Amino acid sequence: MFFIILTITAGLGYLAKKGHDIYQEKQKSKREKYSLKSKSLDEARKDNEAKRKDNEELDKKIKESEDRIKSFEKKISEAQKEIDNPNTSQAKKDELKNILTFLQTELSEERKNLKGWWSKKKDNDKAIEKNNETIKGLGLNPDDKHWVWDLVTVENAMVVGGCYVVYKLLKEDDKK
Repeated sequence: MFFIILTITAGLGYLAKKGHDIYQEKQKSKREKYSLKSKSLDEARKDNEAKRKDNEELDKKIKESEDRIKSFEKKISEAQKEIDNPNTSQAKKDELKNILTFLQTELSEERKNLKGWWSKKKDNDKAIEKNNETIKGLGLNPDDKHWVWDLVTVENAMVVGGCYVVYKLLKEDDKK
């Protein structure tokens, strides 16, 4: 009887070892997957931080550009008023028309720059939103819902089954 119990125990031990090896390989794959997720999360957060800093710089540029645009518009308005003034000499009017042309060109360039900065800021905001979706998506792991199933492994089932068989055999042996 002892030999039968020893054989069953050795067999169950072997099967438990094989189950353990399979379980360990599965856990190694999970750890690698979690490591990759962690790196992806870190990259998304770093990218968000860089985009936010870039947006702060863009906000400063946008504010300065808007101030320059207001300044150009004010100068253009003043020049136009002086050109429309009948008391202004023709030479002065010609000079003001040249200045007005220059100011309008500068205003046009500044508006184009402003539009580009707004566009870049909008792109940064979209990238931040996409990164946030990535972070949110990586945080939700469908495998994590079934953590109980990690406890129900071949290894654990074999150990419990082996203990039960040994218990039954020992109980029968005690009856004899």
